[in-house]
Amino acid sequence: MALAASKSMYPHRDGKIQRLLERLMGFAMAMDTDSAFDLYLFGNDEVKLQPLTWATIGGYVQREIIGTHKINQSTVMHPPLRRFTMHFLAPKSRYW
Repeated sequence: MALAASKSMYPHRDGKIQRLLERLMGFAMAMDTDSAFDLYLFGNDEVKLQPLTWATIGGYVQREIIGTHKINQSTVMHPPLRRFTMHFLAPKSRYW
C-alpha cells in the first residue's frame, strides 16, 4: 500500500489511518506469503516503511509515519508509483 504524505494524511490526528491499516491487516495477511504488509510513503520522495505485522500494528502510524517522516509535503505521484509498480514486477534487488 502507498500512502501520500500530504495534507490528505491529516486524518491521522483522529486515528483514521491507523484504523484503516488495522482493518486491512487481515486481508493483507491472507494475500501475502511472509506475514508482513508492505507499506510505502511518498510526497516529494518515496520511502519503504517498516513492514506492518501483527506484532507491530499497535501505534504503527504514530511510530513509523508521523513520528519519523515529514507530513504535509507536496505530492508528486508519477515517480513513486512507477517505482512501486516496478518493485512488484521486477527482481527486488534492482529496486529496493
